[in-house]
Parts: sequence; structure tokens; C-alpha cells
Amino acid sequence: MRLGVKAALGDAHEMAALDVELLEVHLGLEDIPRRTEALASTFNAIRRERGLDVLVHAPEFMGPPSCPELVDLSSPDDGARALSLELLGRTIDLARALGSHLIIAHPGGIAPEERAARSRCEGLDRLERSLAPLRDRARDAGVLLTLENMPWFYFVKREEGVAPDGRGRRWVSTILVEPDDMDRLCDHVDGLTLDVSHGYLHDPAGGMAAIDGFLTRHKSRVLHLHLSDALPPDNEGLQVGEGCVDFASVLRALRGRDVTAVPEVIGGHRLGGRGFKRALEVLRRMLDEA
Repeated sequence: MRLGVKAALGDAHEMAALDVELLEVHLGLEDIPRRTEALASTFNAIRRERGLDVLVHAPEFMGPPSCPELVDLSSPDDGARALSLELLGRTIDLARALGSHLIIAHPGGIAPEERAARSRCEGLDRLERSLAPLRDRARDAGVLLTLENMPWFYFVKREEGVAPDGRGRRWVSTILVEPDDMDRLCDHVDGLTLDVSHGYLHDPAGGMAAIDGFLTRHKSRVLHLHLSDALPPDNEGLQVGEGCVDFASVLRALRGRDVTAVPEVIGGHRLGGRGFKRALEVLRRMLDEA
């Protein structure tokens, strides 16, 4: 298992100086429309100077800063879905320019609880239609397209909905929360990015059932990992060891496979990446024990 950290344009060189083998590029709201040249220049320089692999996480939001909306490849709104497709296409182009071999994208299907009763099946149908041209474009670019599994509760951190604690509005996910959805989607993408914190929070009560299901049924499709801890019902992105996730079982299950992983610890990039450093130390110790 090769370990890295998430990095944004503003802290790329600082994160690259950590003891890592790769960087997962975190794209913000305005990066694709305004900063692609700067991103390419910065991360290509890091690849040349340090020999690090680069992965790309597609943006979570799109649209003007004054009124952002979630990127949603399964949206029932044709306009929002078209904009999401365009943004993912441009993300693939950026990944190619960065020499990246893998992209992580969210499946969409996130909505306020009062609207979450919409048909999950219809959302999956729309997602399948969206993925077809994206996978072709990714293959032409030599980039692997992966989907990330989602937690039951999802905090949407957009300006008009941010709560006093900074966590945002609590919405819910309707797609790729359980392994069943990957049964349908696996032929439309190159693999799965398994987020263990999201997997543990597949249900308000929490538990390892969804993670175990993904590993049992789709282990060969797991290409990348987001590793952070979790506490039910909705506390994700915790420091490794500060929640309930059974990391040892995950690492044992993937032993011997050439997968990449980053500790997706909230705030881990602060203070020179202090939280990331701690997570990497703990994970490397666990890997030695596994």
C-alpha cells in the first residue's frame, strides 16, 4: 500500500515535503474554471522534483461562489447534470495534464432529508448514463475513473447553509452508501475509492457491515482508499484511532494489493500537515503489524 496526503494548490509544496509517495489533488470551487494552468505548473513541478504520483479528486461544488451547488452526476435536473458532466470532463483533462493515473468522483444523489424519498433507482439510471461518456473520455486520456462510496448523513458546507459549528447542513446520501449499488455501477467505472469513514457511517448507528461488504464483493475493484475514523451518527474524518473503524481488518483484507491511500483527516493539512503526519505514523505501524 502506497501512502500519501491530500494537497491543494496553496499547500502543495508543503504537503509534498511530508514522508509520502503520492498526493491527492483537492480541487476547490474555482480551481477548474480559473486555476488549471497554475495547478498543472505546480503539481508537474512536484512530480519532476520529488517523483511523487498525483491523483485527482473531482470538485464537490460547481457554479458561482455566490451560489454554489453540488456536483451531481445523478441529478434529476438536466441542467445541473450537464454542468456536472462538463466539470468532470474538464477534471479528466486536468488529470491528463498532471500525469495523473486516477480520478475520484462522488456519485451524487445527495439531498435534504425531506427530498431524499426520490427514487434511488432512477438516480442510478441517470448516473449510469452520465458515466458512459466520462469513462470513454477517461480511457482516451489514460486515466482510471473511480467512484467514492458515501455516508448516510452528508454535511453540505455551502455558505448559506453553514451551521454555527462550521459543519454545514446535514443532508442524506441515496447512492453508493451500500455495496449493492456498486454491483450496478462496476461496469461503468474502472474501480472504487473506498472511504472507510463514509463506509462506517453507512447507517446512523454506524458499523463495519458496509465496509466488509465492499471488501467482500468488490475488493478487486478497490483502487484507492480514504482512511480516517468515524463515530456515529455523523462524525466523519476523525483522526485515525479516535473513532470506531476497525482499520486492522481493512488493512489485512487489502494486504498484498497495490492500492494507494490517503488519511482524509479533517484539518490534517493545518500546521504543516501535523494531523496528516500523525495519521501516517499510525497507519504505517498498523501496516507493519498486518
